[in-house]
Amino acid sequence: MRINFKHLKRIAILTAFLGMFGELKSQTVNDLSWILGSWVMKTDGFELTETWIQNSEILFTGNGIGLVGKDTVFQEEMQLSFRENGIFYIVKAHGQNNNEFVLFKLMNQGLNTFVFENMNHDFPNVIVYRKMGESRLDAWIEGRKKGIIKTENFEFKKLN
Repeated sequence: MRINFKHLKRIAILTAFLGMFGELKSQTVNDLSWILGSWVMKTDGFELTETWIQNSEILFTGNGIGLVGKDTVFQEEMQLSFRENGIFYIVKAHGQNNNEFVLFKLMNQGLNTFVFENMNHDFPNVIVYRKMGESRLDAWIEGRKKGIIKTENFEFKKLN
């Protein structure tokens, strides 16, 4: 895993900008509806697919599957949930965190960019989704892992 300081700087700038000019409005998960559908990222024999559906006005659910060849090497369940105290990205990665859901609160938003944070979680602490047009979204996670700042990038293309 390599540290990508370019992305850390980008997050710092984005967070500062949103902190000064962007404010979280009363909203529902419908404001995140561009994430609906199936998205895939392929790199070096690894394929990651995220699929999102709308369950209600206040809930989207998704699942992520990582494959190497035909072998499933990663699996997670995800939710985008509007609650009284904010919008949350809720995730359960199988085999991690005692198979329990972890909540990340929507802390900043911009035009087609959403930043979720949980500074009490071991890794990641920050999850970012950014719409890059109708058929592409970039996402990344970052935080400290064994005392070192790490970033993992995901460039998804829309399947449907």
